[in-house]
Amino acid sequence: MLRLSILPLFVALDLGAIPATCRYHRHYEPAENPLMTQDQHSATGPSLKYGMFLLAVTLLIYVQIVRFPFLDFDDKPFIVQNQATLQWKMVPTLFLGISRSDPNKLLPTIPNLYRPITSLWIVLNYKTFGLRPMLWRFSSLFLYLLGVWFFWRVAWKFLRDDFSAFAASVLYAIHPVHVEGVAWLSGANVEPVVAVFFFAGFLAYLRWWENGKTAWLVGCGILALMALLSKETGMALPVLIVCHAFLFRSSAEADPRARSAWLPMTMAVVILIYLVMRFHAVQGLVMGGKPSHTWKEIFLTAPLLFVTYLKHVFWPVSLGTWYDLPVVRDPASMNFIVPLAFCLAYVVVLIWSLKPRLLLRRFS
Repeated sequence: MLRLSILPLFVALDLGAIPATCRYHRHYEPAENPLMTQDQHSATGPSLKYGMFLLAVTLLIYVQIVRFPFLDFDDKPFIVQNQATLQWKMVPTLFLGISRSDPNKLLPTIPNLYRPITSLWIVLNYKTFGLRPMLWRFSSLFLYLLGVWFFWRVAWKFLRDDFSAFAASVLYAIHPVHVEGVAWLSGANVEPVVAVFFFAGFLAYLRWWENGKTAWLVGCGILALMALLSKETGMALPVLIVCHAFLFRSSAEADPRARSAWLPMTMAVVILIYLVMRFHAVQGLVMGGKPSHTWKEIFLTAPLLFVTYLKHVFWPVSLGTWYDLPVVRDPASMNFIVPLAFCLAYVVVLIWSLKPRLLLRRFS
């Protein structure tokens, strides 16, 4: 869900165009927008009525999930029939991994998945709610609403316009690709967790970018680490933060080089800590150190995966729990050439949309 959920944010950025970007940075004063009132200019934050209405709409759409039971597909094997591992004594193994010398090896594992925070969330839910599925679903729905709230705050930071931020957030909240991550408990204990840390971490970064307070940068680093420990796709957060800092860096700051250096250093430390923990827990980057596919196959298949998920964002029909895509092994295959052409076109469009921002950065 997360790899798709950040796309509405990029759409929101383009909706704001140059005026929104310039309003965000103090060193440039754009022409007055006649559509904006004095109250909007003087506001220090988004109007809460938009946020509350956003949560109400999202709740009305998803509240029906509280009637759903535990599903046979992963919910029962990993929760209902797995109560022996959902104990406080098992928490250290979530972070450190199961010792090879442990004769019990009670904790079931899925190869190559190192997600201690989401596993800890499952333990917390079990200890709090037992095996009452309605309470589990209220918990997952609350977490999803919290992620929607953070997304809305991030969107407003870029757009500085209540309605535009609300529109982008509604697109995120009700998009069909998120149904699985809310209605299916095994997904609801993963996707909303990483989404909360992802958007909260990016919001903390934006607060640091505004006021330069070290506490916000530290908080951003902690939240980025939590996102990584929730799901592997959390790696997108440090990359997105560093890219944003590069694109919107201001030469009007007192010492931009010194300030900018702290950010990549912080993100590098976060990634290093995560890799050390992962290597210790799974004994390598992947379980057993033997990946299922070669790096050549991974790179050749990547364009097809990207185009497939991009299609689901813009045309969300025939969605499924997973997609049985073929592994591409031949660079002359149409499964590689055609998706690669789409990826290159996407990059061209992205660069074209960022061109005004790059020019503004260059001549600021």
